[in-house]
Amino acid sequence: MQTSWCNIAIPKPKQKNMLQFAVTTFESYKYYRCDQTLEWNAGALHYSDVVKKIHPLSFMSNSEKVAMIQNVNQVAYIGKGTYTDCAIRDGAEELLLGVQMDVEVLMVLWGHLVPWVDPVMLVQLVIRGEPGLDGEPGRPGNVGRPGDKGPPGDDGDVGEEGNAGPEGQQGHEGPPGVSGEPGEPGRPGPRGFKGDMGRPGQEGIPGIQGNPGPNGTLLLAPFPEPSVCLPQGKGREKKAKRKINNCMCARVEYVPGCGRMKSVGKNVLECKCGPIDLLFVVDSSESIGDQNFALAKQFIITVIERLSRDEKIRFDGKESNVGVVQYSHAGTEELVSMVDPNINTLLELKVAIKNLQWIAGGTFTGTALDWSKAAFRGSLSQVRVALVLTDGRSDILRDPKSLSSLCNEANVVSVGVNDIFRNEPASESLRQIACESAPTPGLSLQRDNFMELLEDAFLENVTQFICREKKCPDYSCPIHFNVSTDIALLVDSSTSVGSKNFEMGKTFVKRLAERFLGAKRAPGASVRLAVLQYSKGQAIEVPFSDNYTEVAEKIERMKFMNDATDVGSAVSYVNAYYERASQNAQRKLLLFTDGRSQGDLVNNVEEQAQAAKASKIDMYVITVGDQVHENNLRALVAGRAIDYDVDHGARHLFRVKDYPTLLKGVFYQTVTKQMSLD
Repeated sequence: MQTSWCNIAIPKPKQKNMLQFAVTTFESYKYYRCDQTLEWNAGALHYSDVVKKIHPLSFMSNSEKVAMIQNVNQVAYIGKGTYTDCAIRDGAEELLLGVQMDVEVLMVLWGHLVPWVDPVMLVQLVIRGEPGLDGEPGRPGNVGRPGDKGPPGDDGDVGEEGNAGPEGQQGHEGPPGVSGEPGEPGRPGPRGFKGDMGRPGQEGIPGIQGNPGPNGTLLLAPFPEPSVCLPQGKGREKKAKRKINNCMCARVEYVPGCGRMKSVGKNVLECKCGPIDLLFVVDSSESIGDQNFALAKQFIITVIERLSRDEKIRFDGKESNVGVVQYSHAGTEELVSMVDPNINTLLELKVAIKNLQWIAGGTFTGTALDWSKAAFRGSLSQVRVALVLTDGRSDILRDPKSLSSLCNEANVVSVGVNDIFRNEPASESLRQIACESAPTPGLSLQRDNFMELLEDAFLENVTQFICREKKCPDYSCPIHFNVSTDIALLVDSSTSVGSKNFEMGKTFVKRLAERFLGAKRAPGASVRLAVLQYSKGQAIEVPFSDNYTEVAEKIERMKFMNDATDVGSAVSYVNAYYERASQNAQRKLLLFTDGRSQGDLVNNVEEQAQAAKASKIDMYVITVGDQVHENNLRALVAGRAIDYDVDHGARHLFRVKDYPTLLKGVFYQTVTKQMSLD
């Protein structure tokens, strides 16, 4: 192809403003004829130290021409350095990228070679000819924009196995799985260690009667207790008689030395459990397990021993009777009891209980309870108690008898224990067994395992239920208040008392509260009661109140403090409470203590007792046990340890051997009667 040139006459611009010249040029351009016919594609750049595009390379139709003129008019002056080579490079690049093959190319450059010199116009039309020699490599161009995303390539070959990564964190605990089927019973475990020494044996045969002792002094005393001593010596009879003017009393003999008393012409003055017919009904089904069944038998024997020792019940088949029914599915019931002609002693009954063999069958509890009715036929007494020991899951779909079969026969206590698969007892069945909907409902208890049956607190609950219908002497000793009286009961809640004794103390306090708040009063007189407890600190559990229901509820909610003992501070605390809360009433304080107090000297206790006396507080003391601090007790009762007033102490100090003694007999009547006297 030949390269040809065509000169185009373009008048030199008269305007000094380059933008005005450009606009004028494009407004007036037209076709120029030479040896070629030209058709214009036009674009525009402007530059300084940077190159900016004014209008892209496009065919100069009327609309494009108007658009280009508008863009040129909007150009902003840059006003920096002159980089002409960069402008030529970018302009050539625009031309080369924007043209097609066999299309002529024209580039026009306006520029100032020197300041204030008219623009030099150079127009050159290059008609494509044969390719020339390769030029020098140009500068690296700018990085182009990323192209469109190509189609996915073929899957590569599987690489080699990489190294193991670090161990990850432990995941969250998953939900529990579905319970599996019960496994086969395991083999018997190894022989256990030797157990602790057993409890004392049964009471022996009474010995030969001794020779009669010397005659004692015959006195009249109000409601004597085995642990309450009467005054001795000349002149005491008259004072004792004064106490009984407002109280029905029993004639008693005084035994010198220890203060023991016994009624004249009567057996004992304490409430008595029995005669009683007691029947244990024990589940011997497969779900109980052999080892648990052995523990169940040990539990039954332990309850019998406690009732014989602590409650003095004579299980001989004549006065009181006891028996055990074991059962599994229908027809497996087996009874051993004191009425069996082959069992003559309680020891033989225990052996028979131990020899009962685990049946390991189904569970027909209703049938067993209905079958057990026969064990109460020919009952020796009116008091009947049945204790049913089971896991509570009876085969009620196949068992035709009701779980409440014994409700009209006896007082029923149901004891439910988790089975060998650790399934909890069926509480609804246990309540039905215990006659929950009956007029006189029984008791329903649950334990997590059979070992818990042998815990002391649980055994205590069971024996108390069995003996809840104790027969007590029908003594009446009403108390009377002639003037308004505010009574405070200050309960020892220190570590030396123990939580079990503390609970028994609460029961005793409720009995006192009932007596005081139910007492007769002179017209216009009132009786209020407050309950406080102390150890290292003090707390008002029941503010002064005359409402027994409210008082009893708050006493029941009292919590054991279980801390050191500070008697002096406790008396000072009560004294301050009386000053705040008691006005125009007689003040009486009953203090539970053994006299021992950490850090308290006798003179400190005396000071607090004397301060209480100065505040007209009449102080009474109940001391428990034989490990007592005598000087502190005397100081509390009489206000001084030396020169002790024996008469005053005899009326204000009550001694008991232990906490259970508080609840025996009518000791609470003795205390309340003495405190009610003016």
